[in-house]
Amino acid sequence: MNDKNEKLGYYAHRMIRLLDHGIDTGDSIRSFDVLDYFDLVNISYDEFLENIKDSISYDDFNMIREFFRRTYSLKDDLDIDSVMNVKDMKVDKDGNKYEILNKNEKKALINFLISNNYPVIKGTYYAARKRFIEGSLILDDYLELENNKVRNQIN
Repeated sequence: MNDKNEKLGYYAHRMIRLLDHGIDTGDSIRSFDVLDYFDLVNISYDEFLENIKDSISYDDFNMIREFFRRTYSLKDDLDIDSVMNVKDMKVDKDGNKYEILNKNEKKALINFLISNNYPVIKGTYYAARKRFIEGSLILDDYLELENNKVRNQIN
C-alpha cells in the first residue's frame, strides 16, 4: 500500500465515524453530507473509492459507496441558469405559497461553493441549500457578489 492509499484509508475510517455519528455543530448533530466529504478529501468519489478499497473492511467500503449512491448527483455540473430561473416554492400547511430561496440567496450559495473551492455540481449545491434552509449555513458574507468569477458565471 502506498502513502496515498494509507492517507485515504485514514480519511475513509474518519468518514465512517462521521457517517455513523454525524457532525456536532455545537447546537445539534447533523448528518454528514457531500460538503463534509469535500472538506475531508477533495478528490472525486470514484478515485476515493478506488484508493480505499484495500484499506477498509468490506462493510465500511459498502457504507461509503452507499453514501455516494444516495447523494445528489456528484457527476452532473450544476446548471446555473436553470437554478436561477426556477422558482423555489413551498406550500405551508394553510396552502399559502412562499419562496424558499430568492435569486440573491441562490447566487450566494453558488458564491459560497466557488469561494470555498467546492466543485459546482448538483450534489454540493443541494447540500449547501439544505444547510442554508436549516439554518446551519450563514450566507451573509456571500450575499455581496464582489467576486468577479461568480458574477461572470451567474450573469
